[in-house]
Amino acid sequence: MDKGKKYLREAISTMPKLVKHLKRFSKDILGVDVGKLISKVVGDN
Repeated sequence: MDKGKKYLREAISTMPKLVKHLKRFSKDILGVDVGKLISKVVGDN
Protein backbone atom coordinates (compact mmCIF):
# COMPACT_ATOMS: atom_id res chain seq x y z
CA MET A 1 0.00 0.00 0.00
CA ASP A 2 2.81 2.43 0.87
CA LYS A 3 4.40 1.97 -2.55
CA GLY A 4 1.08 2.75 -4.16
CA LYS A 5 0.63 5.89 -2.08
CA LYS A 6 4.16 7.06 -2.88
CA TYR A 7 3.60 6.46 -6.59
CA LEU A 8 0.25 8.22 -6.47
CA ARG A 9 1.80 11.23 -4.72
CA GLU A 10 4.55 11.45 -7.35
CA ALA A 11 2.01 11.12 -10.13
CA ILE A 12 -0.15 13.88 -8.65
CA SER A 13 2.86 16.19 -8.25
CA THR A 14 3.60 15.87 -11.98
CA MET A 15 -0.09 15.98 -12.90
CA PRO A 16 -0.46 19.71 -13.71
CA LYS A 17 2.12 19.60 -16.51
CA LEU A 18 0.74 16.35 -17.87
CA VAL A 19 -2.84 17.53 -17.70
CA LYS A 20 -2.01 20.63 -19.72
CA HIS A 21 -0.55 18.53 -22.52
CA LEU A 22 -3.15 15.78 -22.23
CA LYS A 23 -6.05 18.21 -22.39
CA ARG A 24 -4.73 19.75 -25.58
CA PHE A 25 -3.85 16.37 -27.08
CA SER A 26 -7.07 14.62 -26.11
CA LYS A 27 -9.34 17.44 -27.22
CA ASP A 28 -7.63 17.62 -30.61
CA ILE A 29 -7.34 13.89 -31.24
CA LEU A 30 -9.72 11.99 -28.98
CA GLY A 31 -12.36 14.62 -28.32
CA VAL A 32 -12.34 13.66 -24.64
CA ASP A 33 -11.97 16.09 -21.75
CA VAL A 34 -9.16 14.53 -19.73
CA GLY A 35 -9.56 17.10 -16.97
CA LYS A 36 -13.08 15.89 -16.25
CA LEU A 37 -11.95 12.29 -16.49
CA ILE A 38 -9.10 12.81 -14.01
CA SER A 39 -11.22 14.77 -11.55
CA LYS A 40 -13.76 11.96 -11.73
CA VAL A 41 -11.10 9.34 -10.96
CA VAL A 42 -9.48 11.43 -8.22
CA GLY A 43 -12.88 12.25 -6.76
CA ASP A 44 -13.70 8.55 -6.39
CA ASN A 45 -10.62 7.87 -4.25
